[in-house]
Amino acid sequence: MQDEDWRNKPLNHIIEGNRLALYPRGPARFDAIIALIDSATTNLQLFFYIIRNDEYGGKLRDSLINARQRGVEIDLLVDGFGSEQLPDSFFAPLLALGARCARFLPGFGRKYVLRNHQKLIIADRERAMVGGCNIERDYFIESPDGGNWVDLMVEIDGPAVAPLAHYYDDLDGWVQSGSAGLRSFRALLQRHDRLQPEGRLRWMFSGPFARISPLTRDIRHQIAIAHKIDIVAAYFAPTPGMIRRLGRAAQRGTLRIITPSRSDNRTTIHAARHCYGRLLRNNAHIVEYQPARLHMKLIVADDDSYIGSANFDVRSMFINAEVMLRVSDAGFAAKTRALIDGLESDSRPITPEKLERVATFGARLLWRLSYYIVVTLDPTVTRRLLRRVFQVERELESSFHAQ
Repeated sequence: MQDEDWRNKPLNHIIEGNRLALYPRGPARFDAIIALIDSATTNLQLFFYIIRNDEYGGKLRDSLINARQRGVEIDLLVDGFGSEQLPDSFFAPLLALGARCARFLPGFGRKYVLRNHQKLIIADRERAMVGGCNIERDYFIESPDGGNWVDLMVEIDGPAVAPLAHYYDDLDGWVQSGSAGLRSFRALLQRHDRLQPEGRLRWMFSGPFARISPLTRDIRHQIAIAHKIDIVAAYFAPTPGMIRRLGRAAQRGTLRIITPSRSDNRTTIHAARHCYGRLLRNNAHIVEYQPARLHMKLIVADDDSYIGSANFDVRSMFINAEVMLRVSDAGFAAKTRALIDGLESDSRPITPEKLERVATFGARLLWRLSYYIVVTLDPTVTRRLLRRVFQVERELESSFHAQ
């Protein structure tokens, strides 16, 4: 794949006055991030799950320093769990110039319970980038040994950015409040879901909702009605109920799933393989991406595309704070499917025959155990902790009002 390389195809689209541009290639994606920062004239708002103190984290910070020196207001947030290893000294040059930098740290259970997995940059409240990539060297290089991450971000230029900027305002206020209660964070997410304007571009949120999150509810609905579904998932470990829904979708129409053959966590690969058998029996088409580590999060259901930070697993759908952009447009869906076609051409098919050959007793046991850890054990512990945190917050609030 040279001239027809999917990474180099134009992926631009205009919808309702918004210009969209997809960046599946690492070097171009980093150039676009820096260009977005360099274009800001009034303010920048950034949130990343992970920023590393490496050459790319340094370049990002240098661009932010330059922006601040030309008078741009800067708010930079990182997740307290994902960026735990980022030293406070990283922020010092920005803080010295008057930028606001902070960590997303819930008041309770900050090390485990709630993680903000979002990745977003907003410039002047009218241009933004969201997607799956963190700020770290391996997300922006193209390594011959496949050690890099293959990921995706979408740039949005237009009126659809304003609701995301308002969400960031409230997120920043929550972080800066000093209390950072989980009940108030849940209310924040619920409020911004309700405030979404009608249109073909919509921001979808997931997080610690009392029931099902708006993002998960929307994806469930699409899987129940769509006839052509494509899923690219860095971490693919749906619940048994979702596997049944996907199986019915595969029988009703077509279902293509691309998962990684390489990752930073082999347990997630084994957990995904535990799901293959039932899906293949229902005529799903499953392939594993080969050249590098796949970190992309992309779903296309008929004419609706979802791009952002959410994996196709329990943590992303029910616990982590996530954001996805849903684009309802047939032309854009065709372009995202062309990107998925390119990924598939670099992937290895998983057929029932191949799965039968490799599914030894030991392999099946490992897959089942991994699936239990990812789908049941980790979420169950987290949910119990979340329930306890919400209970403590209610008791504290009741005690306060009783005084």
